[in-house]
Amino acid sequence: MGVIADDEHIARGAFSPSHGNAKTLSIKNGLISRASLFAGQCSVWRLNPPGIEVADLITILAAGRPEQRLFAISAKTAEQIREIQIEGGIRAFCVVDECDCDQDGNKHPAHAHIALCKQMIAAGFSEGDARFVKVHRDLVALLAPARIWEDKAA
Repeated sequence: MGVIADDEHIARGAFSPSHGNAKTLSIKNGLISRASLFAGQCSVWRLNPPGIEVADLITILAAGRPEQRLFAISAKTAEQIREIQIEGGIRAFCVVDECDCDQDGNKHPAHAHIALCKQMIAAGFSEGDARFVKVHRDLVALLAPARIWEDKAA
């Protein structure tokens, strides 16, 4: 699909129990794994247009983790994700067009990743660095309340 525009909505699914509680619809910091974010592999989805419809995304996400329950999907624009910064005005994250959906080689044209910007990597951050922990929390705080779908049949 190519370069992700600032106005594209980027979605992340929340699963129970790893990302929160399906009964209370509460999302925790585990919504985004620090390890996957640090590795540049935080899995997200491009919504229509030009990506995927929410109903189709629900089907894909639920099928991908049958051992867990999909209970919410949150979304913000790529621009809002890219606006998260560390001190000095250094942008923390980029949103990358990446069709690889999983470790098994499955692909989808609407799949993407949130990754650290090159400036963050060049600054020598580690996964445990307080500045990385802060921008991780900022990203979760941006996405967690931005629900576009909830499974209220809990």
